[in-house]
Amino acid sequence: MRSVALPAVRPVRTITITTSGGWPMQTSEASETIPNQSAAMPVEVSHTVQFTGEAGEFFRIWIVNLMLTVLTVGIYSAWATVRTRRYFYANTRLTGHAFEYLAEPLQILRGRLIAFAVTAAYVGLGQFAPLWSLAILAGLFLLMPWIVILSLRFRARNSAWRGLRFQFVGDTTGAVVNFLLLPILAVFTFGLSYPWSKSRQQDYIASGHRFGGRGFTFRRDVGEYYAVYLIALILLTGGVVLAVLLGLLPMIGPLLAMVVFYLVYFLFFAYIMARIGNLFWNNLRLDGHRFESRLDPTRLAWLYFSNTVAIALTIGLAIPWALIRMAQYRAECLSLIADGSLDDYVAEAGSEVGATGSELGEVLELDLGL
Repeated sequence: MRSVALPAVRPVRTITITTSGGWPMQTSEASETIPNQSAAMPVEVSHTVQFTGEAGEFFRIWIVNLMLTVLTVGIYSAWATVRTRRYFYANTRLTGHAFEYLAEPLQILRGRLIAFAVTAAYVGLGQFAPLWSLAILAGLFLLMPWIVILSLRFRARNSAWRGLRFQFVGDTTGAVVNFLLLPILAVFTFGLSYPWSKSRQQDYIASGHRFGGRGFTFRRDVGEYYAVYLIALILLTGGVVLAVLLGLLPMIGPLLAMVVFYLVYFLFFAYIMARIGNLFWNNLRLDGHRFESRLDPTRLAWLYFSNTVAIALTIGLAIPWALIRMAQYRAECLSLIADGSLDDYVAEAGSEVGATGSELGEVLELDLGL
């Protein structure tokens, strides 16, 4: 809610004048309206996301999840997923309020059993009837839009902040166009249309989400996406050329070439992830509120590289530490720029949800692990 300051008014001042006859005569100055120099103007307030999770604390959750998942031949993985997501949600805070993950393990288990059955059929038929396995693969590709919709609906419906759930209301037509037809087009254009497809996919995902009944909007600039992938391609090409030239050196040439190749790969991957992530958040709006993402490709590449080395050296035991590091960095790089009071916004949105909240129960609760 924006504050409005009233102009200051100078009070009436009375002046007494004595005439030559000795009689007093009163006169007054007119009141004068003076602009209030301290008038309150609409001010945007930045709220940086905070992540309070700790590696040691999460390691205990992770190791128990791992052991129980192995002992139950994967069945406990649904419960492990819920525990992990609830930990990360509960330790992610905005304006001091934590997010909530509301899904139940059985909901996730149903989706994973379906995914396991399809995978088993694909692998089994691949040994005896390759044509049928290809048919399953083609069927999965054709079903991709519906898989995307179900997964986005499930994740949104089971995510909440300050007691208000998120929603995803994207339509089937948009999913078919963005996640089926456009990927096919990218193949026939040798990838030239991929940045455009990526921008449309992010637009579809962002615009399809709701919070407290209010819709998100997305400002899409296709040129920015093409710039990201063009720079990434130049970076990758230069790295490959340098690696090939170093490989021609005697003795340590092949070793240097391999090191340079992997370093360039981490930087290439981190550059795309950081820039595309920044484009998504920086173009996202919720009413008058906006977001600001400050992911740095160089620092992100270092996190990817150091996390990979640590996980390899510890035979996987550093995975919790790596996940916590990444969550902390992503949180500190993301801010909500609020246009007005968030308390008023949440109160208004909550009253609106009361009338339409029953629609949430119609959402198919299925997580296919996309």
